[in-house]
Amino acid sequence: RFDPGEKDVDALLVSELNAMTLEERDRVFEEIHGVHKVVEETPEFVNDCLSGFDRNLAEIQTKVAYDIAFHKSNGNYVRDPKLRLMFLRADKFDAAKAAQRFVAFFEEIRKYFGDGVLGRSLELTDLDQVELDCLKAGLVQRLPSRDSVGRAVHINMTVLRPYPRGRTTKIVKAYIYFLWTILSNDELSQKRGLVGIAYMTGTSIAGKDLEIELYHKTSQFTKWFPFRYSAFHICANGLVSKTISTLCKLLLGRSNRLRLRVHEGEHLECQYRLLSFGVPIECFPISYDGKIKTKDHIKWIAKQHIREDALRYTGFFNGIDLPEDNDVLLGRGKAIYNQKGNVWMRSLVEEYFESYKEAQHGSKSQMAIKVVSVIKESGGRFLKPGPDGWWIEAEDKLAEEKVSHAFRTLKLETKTVKVPSEKDAEASTKKPRTG
Repeated sequence: RFDPGEKDVDALLVSELNAMTLEERDRVFEEIHGVHKVVEETPEFVNDCLSGFDRNLAEIQTKVAYDIAFHKSNGNYVRDPKLRLMFLRADKFDAAKAAQRFVAFFEEIRKYFGDGVLGRSLELTDLDQVELDCLKAGLVQRLPSRDSVGRAVHINMTVLRPYPRGRTTKIVKAYIYFLWTILSNDELSQKRGLVGIAYMTGTSIAGKDLEIELYHKTSQFTKWFPFRYSAFHICANGLVSKTISTLCKLLLGRSNRLRLRVHEGEHLECQYRLLSFGVPIECFPISYDGKIKTKDHIKWIAKQHIREDALRYTGFFNGIDLPEDNDVLLGRGKAIYNQKGNVWMRSLVEEYFESYKEAQHGSKSQMAIKVVSVIKESGGRFLKPGPDGWWIEAEDKLAEEKVSHAFRTLKLETKTVKVPSEKDAEASTKKPRTG
């Protein structure tokens, strides 16, 4: 039976914090809140890092699983710069550490999935029915919206539902597929780090039923998987969940412990505390009475079926799962209106509105083209709803129509605001008659 000492673990965390310089503490604080500076990946910088990665990889003598992956794909998969960049970003471009992580990744994938998957990306078909059921249970989910600073958020709820003993490996494999899929298809999460949540509030699992092996294996992901946490939250209440919380603190490792925030209380309290860190609780997969919601998660799995089938049969897929902050969404609704990219687009429309009014009728379209150009040059995209829940990049004509509509709407709004005339102004300044 595992019985960690909470005071001992907290003392360890305090000692780790005390060992940091003030500058290091500030960097960690900025990363937790998502205001840290992301590395600028210029072509020269990336090429230098990839070259350093190659040199360090060549110096590693024993890499059996990597060699198998190399031969299975004729070197194409393991040499893919996009794949290698995932590992470099995970280790903040430390080429030596990234190469070690790269080799360890293939060893772990081989251990769980066998030699057959080593020359390619993981797919749903690599999971058997029990593993697929574990995935569909929704005990690990990615929120369908990014946090307030644009990071992807994933939540681990594996302690909220008892599961048959002996399924630890099945759950771990489902978790590996889940993490791989959300990371490999989201470059922004690779650059900025993930926000992780271990949600334990209201767990019904008794202490004697804890499978320490599961928590140990999943906590080791940060040592070999191509990702890092920029922030990690634990939500807990009651003796059992606090015991698991203490275990998680111990297993997370120094880097993640420093980025850890613990929230104690019932569901409503914990979720509002997460909201203060920018986590979008309006799409949170747990209700205030503790029920796990899987609707968005099941849709996400269905979308992966579509993506993987398209890649398997055509080698091409252009769907976008999680829009970024600079993206402008086409469509209607509160969520689309409040999307940060849409808010930015409307601010640009206001900025260019005087020029729009002064332009001749035939030249007004040039102002829309100008706004579209500014957004795209800043890394933004115009996205339209695609089939089966995916977003796809809109044609320039549709993007320009979206901006033109925003100009016309602003023009209409300014017309409906009554501007007081001089006569009205004089009347308002006269003293009222007294009887």
